[in-house]
Amino acid sequence: MASMLSTKKRKQSLKELKSLGLQLLSSRAHVNNLPLLITFVSPASPPQHLLESLLSLQSFFTPVLPQFPPSSSKKNRVDGESKKEDPEFIYKTWLRSKFDELVRSLIHVLFSPQSEDTLRVDDKTMSANGNDERNPTASIELRIHKIHHIISNIPLQEGNNEKSKHEMWSGSGIVKRMKMKFTKAWIAFLRLPLPIDIYREVLVIMHQAVIPFLSNPLMLCDFLTRSYDIGGVVSVMALSSLFILMTQHGLEYPNFYEKLYALLVPSIFMAKHRAKFLQVIQNAK
Repeated sequence: MASMLSTKKRKQSLKELKSLGLQLLSSRAHVNNLPLLITFVSPASPPQHLLESLLSLQSFFTPVLPQFPPSSSKKNRVDGESKKEDPEFIYKTWLRSKFDELVRSLIHVLFSPQSEDTLRVDDKTMSANGNDERNPTASIELRIHKIHHIISNIPLQEGNNEKSKHEMWSGSGIVKRMKMKFTKAWIAFLRLPLPIDIYREVLVIMHQAVIPFLSNPLMLCDFLTRSYDIGGVVSVMALSSLFILMTQHGLEYPNFYEKLYALLVPSIFMAKHRAKFLQVIQNAK
């Protein structure tokens, strides 16, 4: 089976790869395209092929991921015995195995010596992937939205121990390396020209979904201080993350309190994120 997939892989052009992804997304009848697309998630794949496969796989797995059975547990084995005749359960168990295979392939890509070249996507790559060159801004924003969706849904290690509910993160040393890669990915993402909706969403989730999993949270200080200096609602949204860097990671920001109290205007008490703002005010006393 592996040799057949390898032979098919060598024959696929980028256009054919896109077609495989569209077929997979259109009907369960084309689910056998899934293993083939996963084979392109490899350091040896051309960057355009890898990216195209990832976008199709992300679109396929995102809606079905919550329906998957756990990778392994006693409860799962017991349930498996009772449901082993259920075709839908068998299908979802197989999909789960393919998802775990995808994550292992992603780890291999991230930790490979070629990862820098494999994951680098420049403007030429974007155009070659079928974007509308007549509207490059819209094309770039679409890519940024897709990248944000992928990077925001990476399953992460909870806490600092080596055991994880995600099997793919378990093992000696892998948590530390994953944090380093995760940090590098987020720092690179934050340097992109983020659309305003993504910019605000990132600020809202950063203190809970990003900072705890970074190898060095202080690398966010430039992004957060620039955001805090903007003023208004954007400052409010950057507040929680910046306060965490100051109180938990030793960031020095002399003008923090001056700017904090400057935000105390009547309109701020009607802002969407006023509760978090008031909480920081309370903690800053």
